[in-house]
Amino acid sequence: MSVTTKKRGDYGEKIARRYLEERAFTILACNYMPSRGIKRGEIDIIAQKGNIIHFIEVKTRFVHSGDIVDPPETQITRSKIQALNRTAQIYLKEKACSGVTYVFDALAITIYPREKKAHVRFLEDIFL
Repeated sequence: MSVTTKKRGDYGEKIARRYLEERAFTILACNYMPSRGIKRGEIDIIAQKGNIIHFIEVKTRFVHSGDIVDPPETQITRSKIQALNRTAQIYLKEKACSGVTYVFDALAITIYPREKKAHVRFLEDIFL
């Protein structure tokens, strides 16, 4: 069965939200796109834990028996991180969050459909 990139991403983000909520994160926004300011840029999940806002990129891979694939996080490129940073700055400005502590994280999700399981890796503070 073929899984579209959008469906794979949506499924990975659902797993990511559950993962974060189970670890006492509060989800502030999903698939955030600024209303103005930049042509492209989306943040998969914006969450808060304690006094820290987490801008989270979610990368999902489906792995079938015998497949050899790179880990999902290898798809987070320098240009993706730069776009994430620009979009985060707009979010902070829109929400009047000056002086707040924030970090950029990633959730790398590998899904094994045949085994009906997923492996989640939380990569904290992925840049700067």
